[in-house]
Amino acid sequence: MKETAQAYAEVEYIINSFSQDEKYLIPEEVKQVFSAFKDNEYVVNIDFNLPLEEQNILKETATILIMLYLKYICQDEQEKLDLVKELKLNDEIAKTLENEKLGLESLFKDVPKRDEIGELPIIVEEKKHIFRKILDRISRLFGRT
Repeated sequence: MKETAQAYAEVEYIINSFSQDEKYLIPEEVKQVFSAFKDNEYVVNIDFNLPLEEQNILKETATILIMLYLKYICQDEQEKLDLVKELKLNDEIAKTLENEKLGLESLFKDVPKRDEIGELPIIVEEKKHIFRKILDRISRLFGRT
């Protein structure tokens, strides 16, 4: 619950940085929820000179911003459909990876650990996370890039 209250504080802080026209897109009742239930002790550390994707915001904050963007800010129906499709695909990939991980853990439970066989080279393919893609779009919308 504390993380949710902290996320509300971050979301309110970000919304307060919007222009009046941008703030108007989000219903007053929604903004009041963030204000009423935020953690007043939490110090929000967001630098608007940096793009949102470079900020150290809470995952829950990113999720709330995505939902606000989809529900209230994004006016292009095709963009909404594309984002929802991408979110669903991302969720399916996460579930598949989790299932594979659970299956592989039991499959390799008797395999020697890495420190027993030495370090192996790791190849990492960087793929932009869906949250980052949407936060990029929100940043561009509000001229924070």
